[in-house]
Amino acid sequence: MEEVIQRIPIRDYKFDAPWQAAARRKQSDFREKEMRVPAVPNTEKSGCYGNVISADDASRGVNFYPPYWDEIRTDLKGKTGAILSNVLRSEHIPYNVFFPMRHDLAKAAILFRALTGRDVATVQDIIIEYAPSPKEKYLDDQTSFDTYIDYMNSQGERCGIGIEVKYTGQGYRIGKGELLKVNDRNSTYYRVTKDSGCFDYGGKPEEEFIIDNFGDHERGNDLRQLWRNHILGLSMMQHPEGVKEFLSVHLYPSFNEHFNPKTSSVLADYQSLLNEKGRRTFLSLTFESLFEEMMHCGMDEIEKGWLPYLNRRYIL
Repeated sequence: MEEVIQRIPIRDYKFDAPWQAAARRKQSDFREKEMRVPAVPNTEKSGCYGNVISADDASRGVNFYPPYWDEIRTDLKGKTGAILSNVLRSEHIPYNVFFPMRHDLAKAAILFRALTGRDVATVQDIIIEYAPSPKEKYLDDQTSFDTYIDYMNSQGERCGIGIEVKYTGQGYRIGKGELLKVNDRNSTYYRVTKDSGCFDYGGKPEEEFIIDNFGDHERGNDLRQLWRNHILGLSMMQHPEGVKEFLSVHLYPSFNEHFNPKTSSVLADYQSLLNEKGRRTFLSLTFESLFEEMMHCGMDEIEKGWLPYLNRRYIL
């Protein structure tokens, strides 16, 4: 007899754009039909929007691809919160998309060569939620890569690919501490941006360029995270113990209208700030193109149900 999932009324979230509402329904349906766990209210005061599961269900790892539950829980080292319990937010996605690649680093090297055109000879490691340490030598803040690909090129030099993963996410409003650094021309943000040689100032002074594009305003809210993840990797190229080459990858599903070039200028706006060298260190990529290339590179052989799971779960 089929198990009955206890349901509570699920409300629409009034601040969702239509494409965000469609993604929320997608994840809520997946939770019910494939995870087979009920939703709980998002907060004590809010209603239930279908995208949060109980702490007990979350602790079992049901937000992740089932064959890797135990490995992922070990890698999380006791971490709790949205990464376990929120089926809509993007925090869990790197574990579902990239963690299984650790089981075949040779295929991972083939994949990243094909995706990026880089000289990826061997992949050394795939790390979820990574920032170089000590942070004071790099950006001196909390910026990290959702996924980091540590690889060696054919010359035996260490290189890196830092990946930022979005699902329904957009930009964000700047915090007080970050605003101080954006406004401080002696901050690591300024030093790394200037020393990278990757940006086209368009004749503007350095201070005006950074504040105008990444400061406390709507344009800055859209571009700031692209910049911070990019310059974190560029800072790694500026240290002897860092990397020889770096590529910043922005990964998003095509339905995300905030980043899709057909509906938004955000990615084009950011790339317009880069010179030729800078454009070689930045790549935007859709879930769809990534999943297709994973299939072409034979990654379905790592675990037969994995790529169908990714497509069922994340593609609208």
